[in-house]
Amino acid sequence: MPAQRYSYTAITLHWLIALLLAFQIALGWALEGNNSPELFARYQLHKSIGISILLLSLARLAVRLFTSRPPTSDGPAWTRALAGIVHWLFYLVMILGPVTGWLLVSTARVQIPTSIFGILPWPHLPVGRSWHEPAEAIHGAMAWLAIGLFLLHIAGALRHQWLLGKPEIQRMIPSARGKAIGAALAALALVAGAFVAGGIVYADKPRAVAESRALERRSDRRPLQPLARRDPLQPR
Repeated sequence: MPAQRYSYTAITLHWLIALLLAFQIALGWALEGNNSPELFARYQLHKSIGISILLLSLARLAVRLFTSRPPTSDGPAWTRALAGIVHWLFYLVMILGPVTGWLLVSTARVQIPTSIFGILPWPHLPVGRSWHEPAEAIHGAMAWLAIGLFLLHIAGALRHQWLLGKPEIQRMIPSARGKAIGAALAALALVAGAFVAGGIVYADKPRAVAESRALERRSDRRPLQPLARRDPLQPR
């Protein structure tokens, strides 16, 4: 008898990767600004999460290929084909995105060592500088592709769950029952929370930023001359 839901291993990997992807996309957009300890920390975290997504995605792919899973939902051939394309494109994003990021780090002009979460040293790939620009273009495209796939995946799951009355959500959230409105909202809230967290992690300290900008403005002006002190006894 075919499985009616995904294994707990597949479920855990699915949601962990989903949260990390949402966090990573927002974090990638926050990798800009003046050099600061916070910006450096964001870069290191971005690299650490990227490698984590890569390893988890390879594990998820192995689970998909070598363990049983629920049968494909019934429906028109085009919807089943679209669902399959979306799933395999997700694997492309989850693997090619981190790999191209790894290439970017490995071919950067300034070679900064990578330490996964400050614990595990991670080597650079032995490739030439010519790989840098193609990797940069593909890496950026992967982020936009991931956003499109997120929207398609969520829309497809909700369509099956509520329009067609098929318990798609229960297959990936074992505790969900019925229409699973609460479970769906909770899952969406978690993903949205991860996205928001990725955009604000290691935020620049306002005081440090203000002082830096003040120093920049002052450096563009003539040196300030000390004001002459007036004798308080001298008549005005």
